[in-house]
Amino acid sequence: MPRYVYHPVSMKLVDADEYYAEKHATIARSHLPTPRILADNIEIRSMHDGEMYTSKGKLREAYRAAGVEEVGNEKLTRKATKDYTPEGVKTDVAQAIAAHS
Repeated sequence: MPRYVYHPVSMKLVDADEYYAEKHATIARSHLPTPRILADNIEIRSMHDGEMYTSKGKLREAYRAAGVEEVGNEKLTRKATKDYTPEGVKTDVAQAIAAHS
């Protein structure tokens, strides 16, 4: 059984496979005007050795060789969470009230 979709231009029901084939052939893969390109070029002085670097890759390579960790790129670990029970919460609140009374 064929599927039909509403074509907004012709304002008619058309075969879904044909509509989507036409639609995908005429639109870009993204709604953005250009692809996102991450450039490697940069002009930055290393806080570690004072050298000027024009490449992020070379800067990070120097950091790795020196055993330095770039701030903002460290792997964060989640703190262990305590399992809370209603009885435990009541006990903790009672102890806190007793300590500050």
